[in-house]
Amino acid sequence: MGTLVEEIFSRRLSRTVNAGEIVMVDVDAIMSHDNTTPLAIKAFSEIGKPIRDTSKIVIHFDHAYPAPNQLAAENQQKIVRFIQQQGIDNFYHRGVCHQVMIEEGYVRPGGIIIGGDSHTVTYGALGCFSTGLGSSEIGAAWVTGKCWFKIPETILVRLEDTAPAGVYSKDVMLALAGQLGMDGATYKSLEFAGSYIDALPAHARIVFSNMSVELGAKCGLIAPDQTTLDYLEAETKARGPFEQFAAVNPHYERTITIDVSTLQPMVACHPDVDQVKPLT
Repeated sequence: MGTLVEEIFSRRLSRTVNAGEIVMVDVDAIMSHDNTTPLAIKAFSEIGKPIRDTSKIVIHFDHAYPAPNQLAAENQQKIVRFIQQQGIDNFYHRGVCHQVMIEEGYVRPGGIIIGGDSHTVTYGALGCFSTGLGSSEIGAAWVTGKCWFKIPETILVRLEDTAPAGVYSKDVMLALAGQLGMDGATYKSLEFAGSYIDALPAHARIVFSNMSVELGAKCGLIAPDQTTLDYLEAETKARGPFEQFAAVNPHYERTITIDVSTLQPMVACHPDVDQVKPLT
């Protein structure tokens, strides 16, 4: 049916979906944290309608927790009152929100998740479409349980061969940032594939999806394979059966190929993530 992002939405809507289409779909989870939930509450209150499904709402305290000042403490108090008033059960105040989302089982292949944080794209490493939105959209999704999307074009990133000793996922992603630029994937889906990706454990793949937004991407996706399924079963509360799928006769806007065996440890320099230089 197409690229990974087209495949995910086609499966969800039970019809062929192509890049450029605008679609409205049910979302599986709506994530926000201590910095973004207060504005979502404001938007929700202004809409004046009830929450559609509290089980889809997942709220985290992690960005400024414990509260470092009075304003943060007051905002967190406001959030806790809202959680109690609305009967929201999915409330976490431990660990980084995106890792907690994965470990608590909200992320699964073929899923669709929105979050009030730009790095919501992280879950794409497990074959789940996920993207960050503004707090007003989060508040609206609490009411509808849905969100609209314009299906993005896809850039295929093929990562081949074996990385030298001392070169890790972050170095490879920084090399891509230097090549593509910090706005080189604006509103695109980055699809990661190749022998290097195939050989990586799931926790190392997460780097690529997490940092996709640093290049402007709407999402960063890796096809779910047996490595994905084994990780979900062993390291998370998610339980199968899980979907396993790949791009089918895809049309890519462009393809970038990187031979990772030629890379060195990299560092991003001030002021932007695409200002990368080798450490040696």
